[in-house]
Amino acid sequence: MSDCLWNDIDAWLVSNLVTQMGSGSAYETLKLATIQDEILTDPQSWSNVDMPVVFVEGRTGRPVEAEHGGIGTPNQTIRYRYVLLSVVKGEDKSTAKIDAKTMDYRLRQFLLLATNSLRGLANTTGNERVNRIEFGENQVNSFPIARAVNANYYGTATYAIDVFVRSN
Repeated sequence: MSDCLWNDIDAWLVSNLVTQMGSGSAYETLKLATIQDEILTDPQSWSNVDMPVVFVEGRTGRPVEAEHGGIGTPNQTIRYRYVLLSVVKGEDKSTAKIDAKTMDYRLRQFLLLATNSLRGLANTTGNERVNRIEFGENQVNSFPIARAVNANYYGTATYAIDVFVRSN
């Protein structure tokens, strides 16, 4: 743990994705070869990444409420928006879509684990704590890979979650 809970949330997500969906996971197919804590938004750069991959993006935070606790102590809740983007390669559009929907299911299962395990995570000083997680939108897409040699389509599954941190 560190004094910055936002960094700890990033580390928790990456570490637990490795455990739940990586090479040592119980899944027989589509084990994650790469987990990266940033999103590469240009699909042309994905060709340099081992697939399947999950990109974890947590770059926006927004104060959503502030109030005074006991004896005038200020409290604030901050919403951190996270996006998990899974990318797979398929030889055809149908395979890419099927694999993307499989990854969508696995990300959802992972996030269900996160709602129980991540809640209560605190920084080293104890003045920040995760108090709730809300699911955002999810989306599945498939599209052709420009200048592809072996695989002709990317399949993507995207999940957004909001992690609410109470700070005082």
